[in-house]
Amino acid sequence: MGAEQRPGAPVRQGVAVAAALTVVVVALNLRASIAVVPPVLGEVQQAHGLSLTAAGLLTTLPLLCFGLVAPVAGWLGNRWRLEPVLAGAMLTLALGLVGRSYAGTPGLFAGSLVVGAAITVGNVLVPGMVKRDFRTTSSMMTAVYVTTFTGGAAVAAGVSIPLAGWSDLGWQGALSVWALPAVVAAALLVVRARRGGRALPPSAAPGATTEQLPPVSVWRSPVAWLITGYTGLQSLLFYAGLTWLPTILVDAGLTRRDAALALVLYTIVGVPVSLLVPFLARGTDHRLPLVLPGPFVVVGLVGLGAWPQQWLLWTVVMAVALGWGLSIGLSQVVLRAGSPAVAARLSAMSQFAGYLLTACGTWAAGATAEATDGWTLSLAGLVAVVVAMLGCGLLAGRPTATVRGRGPAAPSVPMQEPLRPLP
Repeated sequence: MGAEQRPGAPVRQGVAVAAALTVVVVALNLRASIAVVPPVLGEVQQAHGLSLTAAGLLTTLPLLCFGLVAPVAGWLGNRWRLEPVLAGAMLTLALGLVGRSYAGTPGLFAGSLVVGAAITVGNVLVPGMVKRDFRTTSSMMTAVYVTTFTGGAAVAAGVSIPLAGWSDLGWQGALSVWALPAVVAAALLVVRARRGGRALPPSAAPGATTEQLPPVSVWRSPVAWLITGYTGLQSLLFYAGLTWLPTILVDAGLTRRDAALALVLYTIVGVPVSLLVPFLARGTDHRLPLVLPGPFVVVGLVGLGAWPQQWLLWTVVMAVALGWGLSIGLSQVVLRAGSPAVAARLSAMSQFAGYLLTACGTWAAGATAEATDGWTLSLAGLVAVVVAMLGCGLLAGRPTATVRGRGPAAPSVPMQEPLRPLP
């Protein structure tokens, strides 16, 4: 067994490549198993006799886990070494993927919950690993991390139809094949653990409760609710598209291959924009950057409903706008917080409430389409979501909008330029 490194010390140059490879392989697993479902949702429905509403749970159940399991994941990262916890999460992910495909209808839904819980552990702990091991190059590794899990989602969406078409695999194989990279990630993490992985410092675990932070509360702050509303509604719009875009296009007469290609573009086009926006939003008045994505999302939704044959244009427009909205929305958590303690609590609040809103709204879009036998009312509902998001942005982006929190006084920090948020 390798010698323990000094707490807080960056990794040695000789193992930096191995550490980076581990981050990349783990990140590859954090969205692929969700993005692979929508292109083959029709086959899953037929195989299990599911309604459209029930089928929508396959992507919304993991979103529920994102909100509910995050505090547990942060506690695990503080209680034990990162590498063993993440290795266990990756093995759990692999088991959940296999169970989702081959354990019948109960396993389909139970496996989706297991998949969501396992991914949540990675969502919470991998950014802490990046901060721990790449302190001098954390910005670069964050970009690699974001690009990898987004690219993994795009690849999963793009190859699901070809994999499902192979006679020896079918849709079950297209869904469960992603257990292989999860096992590889677990193996790399075990090797890293044997060579000196260590526990995550409390301040580095996103959403974790720490003794260093004063016990402030943000739940009664109007600005905190406005920021939570903006980020939650933006997330709802994105995941509603991720879940239902292929079904909308297939129902409009397009082929499943075109629908899968649309999903690939939807997941990857917004990445460059999301990385650039925080550096473009300057000063303290962010009302314009916060509302700017809204009209473009409306254009994409209306175009998708009225002229679905021009799906390429509408997909790109929505992907760019939602990528912008994601980044500028999450940056407000840092910019509007009056202290580091408030920022931590605001982040936890926005993730908890935001993902619950996302899961319920994404499911409701599918349920409405099934009840009305079409997507017109669902798309109109998403336009209403955009309007509500714009209202939150106009109020949250004011120069004087600040979340102070309630509780013991904490030193406030001045407004600063946006930071690149972790997803």
